[in-house]
This record gives sequence, structure tokens and C-alpha cells, in this order.
Amino acid sequence: MKQKITVHVRLSPSQFRKFCRFDNFRRQHRWFVPIMTGMIMITISMALLFFGKSRSDTMPGILMGLGIAFPLFAFGMYTIQIESQIAKRNLKKNPEIYILELTTAGLGVTGAMQVRSRVDLPWTSMWGAFRRKGDIYLYATPARAFILPAGQADVPDAQVWEMITQYMGEKCFDT
Repeated sequence: MKQKITVHVRLSPSQFRKFCRFDNFRRQHRWFVPIMTGMIMITISMALLFFGKSRSDTMPGILMGLGIAFPLFAFGMYTIQIESQIAKRNLKKNPEIYILELTTAGLGVTGAMQVRSRVDLPWTSMWGAFRRKGDIYLYATPARAFILPAGQADVPDAQVWEMITQYMGEKCFDT
């Protein structure tokens, strides 16, 4: 196995959206609160409609509307936020975001946009790694991840994943 793997990371909007869906909905389960809030409102609405007194005819309709609108609003705001991040990072031009160097000592990250400062992170300080449909999401902390899209390393993707699992072990998840 190669001792140093270099990945010049270029992100397209679709790759960024795919990562955001994984991180928010699969890893952090952020879909749960809007869906459950909507379900509770709809359930209360149905209970009021069937078991409530006849003087309260508008309350079930209001709760039903809110139970449907709240999840739609939450997911709509999520979509708007992701699209604004894509525009802010200028990902429509598919720029090189950063350069990752995976070595036996750890991960070296060099910014490619403006300032080419380098940060070295040892393997022991890494939080976790996830492989999903060929892409690898390498988390330095639960809130900070590096995206390694499939096919952008100077070696085959299987070799990249093998090196990460060799040094991170039980922190790696193949989903």
C-alpha cells in the first residue's frame, strides 16, 4: 500500500447536496423533529375532530394545517440553506476546495481557494469516517467533515478506504 495518498478535492453542487443529506438526515437524524411535530399536531387534530366538542370546529383544521405545513416549511428552509451555501462557496464552477494528503502520521489538509495554509491532523484525533456509495466523509470532529468524492485520489478508492480503516479502525463505517 502507498504511504502517501493525495486527493485534490473538487466539489460539484450534487456532491455537496448528497453529503448534506447524509450528514443531516442519516447521521444526525434531523428529519425526526419536524416529522414527529407534524404527526403530533395531526394526531391531536384527529382526536379533537372525533372526540372533541362540537363548539371547537376550527381548532382541528388549524392543527391539521400546521401539522402538514411545519415539516414542509422545515424541509423547505433546509433546501434554501443548502442552495445558499452552494452559491456562497461558488460550487457551480466545480472548484478545487482543498488538497488532502493521507499519510501514516495522519491527515494533511491544504486549502486551495485563497490562503494555502496547511493543517495536520493525527489519525488518533479523527472523530470518524463514513463511506457511502463510493464517497468518503472523513470527520475531524462531529461538526467538521472532509468530503472525498469517488475517483479523485491518485490511487483507487478501495485503497483510500483501506488506509483510513487501517489507522482509524472502529471509527470507520461502511454505509
